[in-house]
Formats: sequence, structure tokens, C-alpha cells
Amino acid sequence: MTRAELKAVMTKLNPSLDNEGLEGLFNEMDQNKNGVIEYTEFVDFVCQLTEGDGEPSGPPARAETRGTLLDIDKWRAAVSGNGAWAFACDQEASAIRNIVREFPEIDFQSAEGLTLAEEFVLVWLDEITGQLAEYSYFGSDEPYHNALFGACLIGLKARGRLQFVERKCHFTGTWFKLQLSGGPPDDSKALQAVYEELSTQPDTSLKMWFEQKSGKWGNDTTTQAVLSGLVTRGVLEEICASDANKQASFKLLDPAPKKSIIERLRKVTCGEVEADSRSLALLALCRTADQRDTATNQLMESIFGKEKCSAMTPKVDELVRELCSFKGVGAEELNRMIDMLPGSMQQHLASEEFWGIALAKFKELDVQGNGKLDPEELAQAVSSCMSESIVTKLAIKGPSLQSIILLFDTNQDGSLQEEEFVGFLMWCKAMEALA
Repeated sequence: MTRAELKAVMTKLNPSLDNEGLEGLFNEMDQNKNGVIEYTEFVDFVCQLTEGDGEPSGPPARAETRGTLLDIDKWRAAVSGNGAWAFACDQEASAIRNIVREFPEIDFQSAEGLTLAEEFVLVWLDEITGQLAEYSYFGSDEPYHNALFGACLIGLKARGRLQFVERKCHFTGTWFKLQLSGGPPDDSKALQAVYEELSTQPDTSLKMWFEQKSGKWGNDTTTQAVLSGLVTRGVLEEICASDANKQASFKLLDPAPKKSIIERLRKVTCGEVEADSRSLALLALCRTADQRDTATNQLMESIFGKEKCSAMTPKVDELVRELCSFKGVGAEELNRMIDMLPGSMQQHLASEEFWGIALAKFKELDVQGNGKLDPEELAQAVSSCMSESIVTKLAIKGPSLQSIILLFDTNQDGSLQEEEFVGFLMWCKAMEALA
């Protein structure tokens, strides 16, 4: 939200608000001082308004974000090397965003005549009960909505309507802006609705779009549009609509598409047929949704059945390993941590002085002089850069020393380059200040 957009809204709500008041309000909301009000900044500000006089009650606490980023138990899981990082830190579906960016090319429709999002719904649907797992259960359904939204974005990419443009983050790394072209597709009302929704916020990042789709408790418009499309086409019949207190149910009128999809996914997983990109995308979305938070196997059981699920899941993991892998600590996540720091510390981390110190430290640790910190140098980097208090809280020792710094190995080459190391140092400073 720009200054002009904020002014247009606020002057309608309070015509007596003058330019000085508007400027003060804008500065209060613009926490990272980048000249625009971002979605999370707006939410933070609204949540800080008192019930009484409506004035800000101090700086935003970002309680939910702090709980996610500074949960020591989750950080311990991350540094222990058990592969939980993508689901422990980034609650806005980082793994699903990676999948979305990996699939520029799939057919418009499956052999069953369905979009990828419609295929996901049919895997999600229990044909016996007619219910969708966790649907409308107070945020527990978030991973399913995220996966379905990801499937819609892949569908728009396949139609040449969407691409991602990298932009430099305020502190380090890049973020992804969605760039639309060609107009809404005419072969899917759900994809048309997603295209039109994306066009209303052209400067919103991929990550922030997923944040807006989270926690809708069954009321996400994208999910509803996909379900409505399947009802209109006679694949499903709506039996019960949902709200925050009851679960929706749909009768499967035409079981043939679901049966065909399940059979295809089973054959791909078993190696009976060549793994096509469409099946891989669907398997990756399903597997990622299963792993979020509760680590259920709801979708894997839907595909393979309860008896064979445990034997087939490792095969799925092998097929989609490269697609579901989390490329280290994301720059957007790191920038969010820095946004919570006092303004003076933010300015320090963005300064030439800090970068000069960080690069000098990198050269000191790079004893081989090859422009990267190799495995034998990583443990020394952790021990010399992290404070004793953080090391103690995370119970870092032995192999964990190397594991934690490898979380910042964004290109996953087993070593850290200069900018990756700077990101690690920024994280150290943020942890020291916020933990």
C-alpha cells in the first residue's frame, strides 16, 4: 500500500485527518521503512489497536511470527538434521512455493480432463465419507488450501499467464513477484478467478499470497471455486456446505476420474510407467501437504491405501526429493526476522560497515582461499559466530554445528558462499536480540 492508497482509504474513514497525521500513521505502519505498507505490517498495526481510543499501543509485537521463528523446540528439530526445517520455520508453505516455481511446463488438463487443482481435490476427497480431511477445522486445513492454491498457480504458468520475477530483498537475498500476462484463461472458472484475484495486488510477493490464503478454515475462495467447478461439471454433488464449526461433504457422482488419477499415480510411483511432470507435481503437492505440522499421511493413504502407504511413501519421497527440498533459510524469512529488530539494528545490518565486517570474517574463516566455506570450515564458523547463549538454548554440539550453518546453504552445494555466510551472521544477530 502506497502513501496515496493509504490516504485514499483513511480520508474516507476520517475526513478530518490532515497530511501530518497521515504521514505519522504511514511511518508508524511502515516498520521496515521501505516506503510501502506491506500486508504483514498492516495486520500487525491493526492487531495493536486498543479497544478503547483506537490509537497504537506501542510498537507491534508480531507475536505470531515471533512464536514461529523463535520456537526453540522447532529450531532444535531443524538443527538436528532430521529434515524438518521447511515445516518447522516457514509456516507459509515454503516447500510448496518451491514446487510452484519448478513446474513451468505441464499439460493444460490431465487425461481425465481436469486441472491440477481439481485432481488435488479428488485425491483429498474421501469417497466413502464425502469429506475433505481437516476441512474447516480451525486452521488445520491450511496445508491443503496452500497446496491447492499452488496447483492453481502451476495451472496459470502452464497456460502462459503467470511467471515469477526476482526482486532484491531489503537486507539480503531475493523475493518473487508474480507477473501476469495474456488475460484470464477461459477454460477454467477457478483459474480465471485466481488470475483476477492476483491482478488486484500486482506488487504482492508469492510468499505473501500464501500468507493470505492461510487459516481460512474452509472458506478460502480459491478452494471454493475449484469445488464449485467440480460440482458444476457433475463430478461432485455438494451435500453440506461448511463454516468454521462443521465439515463440508461432497458426494462423488463420477468415480471414474478419481480412480484413473489414483491408478496413474500408483504406476508412476512403482516405476511401471514413466514419471510425467504432471503426476510428479501432484505427488509433490500431496506429499508436502501431508508433512506440514502434524506429519499425517492422509493424502498418501488416499492414493495407496492404509496398508501400502508406509511402503510406498519412501518411493514418493525419492521421486519428489528435489522438488520438495527446502533451499536453506529463505531470504524472505530472514528479512522478516530482521524486520522485528529495533530500527537502529536494522540499519546496522544493512550498512556497508556490517557487510565489511561480515566479509572480513568470511575471508578469515576461508582458510583454503577458494571463496567458500567447505565442510571442514563450517563448524569453526558456527563456534566463532554464535553466542554461547544461543548455542546452549539450541543444544548445538557435534554434528549439529555443521547442520545449523548448512541451513543457510541456499544452493545446497555443501558449502557457504559470501552472501550465504552474511545471511547466517544476520540470523545470529537476530537470534541474539530476539530469543
